[in-house]
Amino acid sequence: MAIYRTNNPTEFAEIDGIVIDETSPPSGMQGLSTNVVALVGLFPRGGHLAKAVGSIGELYAEYGNSIAYSGIQALQNKKFGSLKIVRVEPTSSAVSTRILSDATPVEIITFRSLHKGVYGNLIRITVSAGTVEGRRYFIEDTDSNTVIQPESYDNINLPDYASAAAANAAGIFAGSKLITAEVLAVTANPVSGAGVLLENGSDGTPGDTDYEAALSRIEFDAAANIVFLDVYTPARNTYLKNHAALTQDRMVILAGPEAESTAEAVTAAGGYRDSDGRIIYAYPWVQSVINGTNQFVSPAHFYASLLSQCPPQVDPAYVENSQFLAGITGLKRTLARADFIALNRAGVSCFEYDADIGYKIRNGVTTQVLSTAKIPILRRRMTDLLTNSAARFMKNYQNTVNSDENRKAVKAAILAYVKGRQDEKLLPRDVDIKKGKVTLVDVDSLNSDESIAEGFFYVIWRQRIFSSMRYIILKAEIGTSVSITEG
Repeated sequence: MAIYRTNNPTEFAEIDGIVIDETSPPSGMQGLSTNVVALVGLFPRGGHLAKAVGSIGELYAEYGNSIAYSGIQALQNKKFGSLKIVRVEPTSSAVSTRILSDATPVEIITFRSLHKGVYGNLIRITVSAGTVEGRRYFIEDTDSNTVIQPESYDNINLPDYASAAAANAAGIFAGSKLITAEVLAVTANPVSGAGVLLENGSDGTPGDTDYEAALSRIEFDAAANIVFLDVYTPARNTYLKNHAALTQDRMVILAGPEAESTAEAVTAAGGYRDSDGRIIYAYPWVQSVINGTNQFVSPAHFYASLLSQCPPQVDPAYVENSQFLAGITGLKRTLARADFIALNRAGVSCFEYDADIGYKIRNGVTTQVLSTAKIPILRRRMTDLLTNSAARFMKNYQNTVNSDENRKAVKAAILAYVKGRQDEKLLPRDVDIKKGKVTLVDVDSLNSDESIAEGFFYVIWRQRIFSSMRYIILKAEIGTSVSITEG
């Protein structure tokens, strides 16, 4: 007797036998990451699609390590919780190439650098006699700082591919980390000889629209939590503002030029408002050691590093976050109290030096100054964490039966998630406030028979999050005549 598996109750009594109705336990709501930072910038090489890099070695292997490139500079002297690279590829850049011919000479094969850029001119191709037959192709990166191993393709006899399309022979090199190949003819092999470098590769001149194009490549959902650039211009700041409005699931960090004054920063921030509080305007430029010398760099770089290591419920201005700014050696401008007040009112988040603490963020605010509830950066980060996590979880229930059981299952999952975050001290408990509750999940009030019949399922989730002690007031009365009584 065969065993039949089904989840359809109408099939249970079709015929005598054993039916297995297997179901999985309810899915739990999992928290999403809040520390994925995407750097959009210029690098010696690498693909132009967003890619996560987990170590310095992986970064150098994929994107190179020349300090002459602003993308590499932006990563100096700082750590990141989780980093993605989006390489800007200028439209005016070009790949390096080299055509090899046979003795006739007839052009046999073209080698091209895997990626556009002048870096490709350092790739050398050496053709020698194959160990058994044909040719041996030795391909190497001659950069003195390379971490890419040379590649060897031995016993390649192109005439063996005469019965197939010549293009198929290029598949020999399909796994290369350095080049692509196009076979032009399979009538003979290229001549052997000394190694030759690829040539005519160019980095081109990066323009603002090249950054706009790079940002468009990470417009998909959950690509990053924080986006910043290596080099800023007013146009690129506008692209970041538009990117935040379009994606609606991440924050962006903006910055002005090195010489920007306090008044100029206040004016600039006024042009980068939004309704969601997703924009951070960092100021002023900070000093760090780049290639052995002190140089001023954009504050956005260190701000992104700090946020990627700071838990979402913690204010970026928390004094302990100064540990993430150890690479800062100075500030472009020393700001007075009046400067900080003006910048804070304008929604500019500032770096400061505190003799007791070191370099730190003074005020963790967004450029959204109209709604006081949306000003703190931590509020935006926590809201994204909670709502994105809930929305991702609810995909499990998309188009399922709109029953009381399923509605209550969603409520239970959200409450369980809240408790887990409370245990991790990401969310407050009822004891953290003077009165009332910190959490409300309601799956009844807005769900009428009519709305359920139409396929709607409303969930009301009201959640208090932690605030930060932005203003600490010590009310002191001290003197020889002070009298203290109890009761």
